[in-house]
Amino acid sequence: MNDLVLTNIEILNTIIPKGCATFFQLDDIMDLVGAIQEAYDNREAFGNNLYSYYKENLTGDIMGSKYLNLYKRIVNQ
Repeated sequence: MNDLVLTNIEILNTIIPKGCATFFQLDDIMDLVGAIQEAYDNREAFGNNLYSYYKENLTGDIMGSKYLNLYKRIVNQ
């Protein structure tokens, strides 16, 4: 599994839950270093968590179903 080290911006925090990646503050090199170390130290757990999250929320079938339901709600309003 690949480790995810992401900037701590709202949209990424919304998409990727904690426990699947590490986040660091922009313009803070030491925070980035810590996030890289945390990702490395927890790579197996984060990889497993991210894979589970993907399988439960982000497959093509699941995303297609969510979009279809959204479109149906919009059309029916």
